[in-house]
Amino acid sequence: MRSKRSQTQRTVPRHLRASRRETFLHRMECNEDPARFTDLGYCIYRDGLAPQELTTYSTYVDDALTAGRPLGEMHAFDATWRSLCCHPKILRALETCLTTPELILFFSSAFVKQPHDAKRVDWHQDNTYWPAISGTDVVTVWVALDDVDEENSCMNVVPRSHEGYRELEMLPVEEEAGAMLGRRVEITDQMSASAVPLVLRTGQFSIHDSHLVHGSAPNHSARRRAGYTIRYGNAQTTRVDLKLHKYGDHESLPVYYVSGDGAGLHEGYEDVRTLSAEW
Repeated sequence: MRSKRSQTQRTVPRHLRASRRETFLHRMECNEDPARFTDLGYCIYRDGLAPQELTTYSTYVDDALTAGRPLGEMHAFDATWRSLCCHPKILRALETCLTTPELILFFSSAFVKQPHDAKRVDWHQDNTYWPAISGTDVVTVWVALDDVDEENSCMNVVPRSHEGYRELEMLPVEEEAGAMLGRRVEITDQMSASAVPLVLRTGQFSIHDSHLVHGSAPNHSARRRAGYTIRYGNAQTTRVDLKLHKYGDHESLPVYYVSGDGAGLHEGYEDVRTLSAEW
């Protein structure tokens, strides 16, 4: 068993790896207190969605992979995914972290790593991939469609790396084989050592700031690892350039107003506040 574990560690990039002691400390320190979101840049919600609520979505992902269908922006093309984005538990958590009920939804994607999948996600910040979005009250919700842990490639975050809302320099990925992203950010050894693995059960979710540095290693397990990422912003402080807000060959991608009293319902947004009542 020892040699097998050592072999696994050698195949994981050093900057996405932690020692056994560091891993133990990280789990002890993993933030589950929404009051610390602003400071740390992330929070885990253990009281998430019921696993049975996600069965249909998990099956959809498998079917899409089998058929070769894309798993990007499902909320814009499938009403059931749009409804999931308006789940009351998610919206309440967002309201707490962003300290406002005024919320918009603009992106979503499912990310899947199959068993023994060599794909990895190098350290990066979400906001640098969204030229149409501007503002600092922007977050990603990561909903676990499977149980995720370090063995099957849970996400790792660098606490407080969002401080100052700086956009770190994007560098080309040196090892293209297995890279899910073509660019990465450079971080210090101290930042890498402070990374926290976000271990989640199916239905639990995390929220992280769009400037927070995060990434994930390959999936060395015999289990699938799937998560649904949903991108939201404060409807009153986040600006979306509707002309640039597109997906692939589609002319435009809708911006959905998912919560609030109407103060953040700007021209061009689609009002879907009633969807939360479906749950």
